[in-house]
Parts: sequence; structure tokens; C-alpha cells
Amino acid sequence: MKFFITLLVLSIVGAEPPSSECQRDEQCKDLYGLGSICLEGGACSIPYMAGCLYSNDNGKFEKRTCNSKDDSSADCIKSSLAYHEVRVHNQDWEAPFFYAWIVQLFLSEFLQVPILIGLGFDSAQASFYAPEMQMPYSNQSYAWDQLAVAHRMGGKM
Repeated sequence: MKFFITLLVLSIVGAEPPSSECQRDEQCKDLYGLGSICLEGGACSIPYMAGCLYSNDNGKFEKRTCNSKDDSSADCIKSSLAYHEVRVHNQDWEAPFFYAWIVQLFLSEFLQVPILIGLGFDSAQASFYAPEMQMPYSNQSYAWDQLAVAHRMGGKM
């Protein structure tokens, strides 16, 4: 939780997060908590890749639901409910970005709905669960064209 609060405060004031260079997983666990690992580039991952509830309640909750950007199923489970993936537009400023993360947490951890942040035209991973938890803003404020296409396709993009 302390990592998320630190990132939230730093993003609001526009500062860069502290450097978290590492050689071993234990260094990341000491710095950010259980669940953080040392990535290939020598940076610590976020400790919530398997989900906030799962990471903070010693496994009483299930892991979060996988989305289409997940590289492996080690940190998530497939949805048993057969929902189509929901996409939430994070827009190009902080308020909708944090709102998109809250929606992602609720849908993927409580309701087992796969959800992706961004509408597919953004190249960076904007998911709350991305290992490096980047905050790439969308390149569009409003996605009217994408909504029109989704409407024509019956809600599926």
C-alpha cells in the first residue's frame, strides 16, 4: 500500500518516483513489500501484480482476473464467467487515469471481469497491474471515434 500512496503523491506533484535499482527480489520486497520482484532491467516491480486484495490480505482473496496484456497467468486467473474484456479510456489527465484504475481494481478483483486500460491505440501499458506501473496518458482526450466503432460492432472492439 505504501508504494501505491507514494506513487499517487508523486504523480500529483509531478515528481519522478524514487530509483529502485535492484539485483535480487529480496531488495524489492524490503523496499515495497511482499509481491515486488526485481525485473530484468534492474527495477523493482509493483507489489500488486496479483491484485491489491490478494497482496494485502495474505491470500484470503483470489488473484485478480487476467486481461489481454498479461504476459503470463502467474499473477492472475482466467475469468470463469466468460465476460468479454472491458476497456476503459484513461484520457489525458490525472483524474480519469485514477478513476480508470479504480474501475479496473473493482471489476477485476471483485467481479472477475477482464478489463484493460486504454482503447487499443495506446502503445504503453496503462494497467494498474503493469509490472512497472507506468502512467502513460492517452493520446486523445475523448475517444468518440472508438466509441462509434464499438457501437457499430455491438459493443466489441
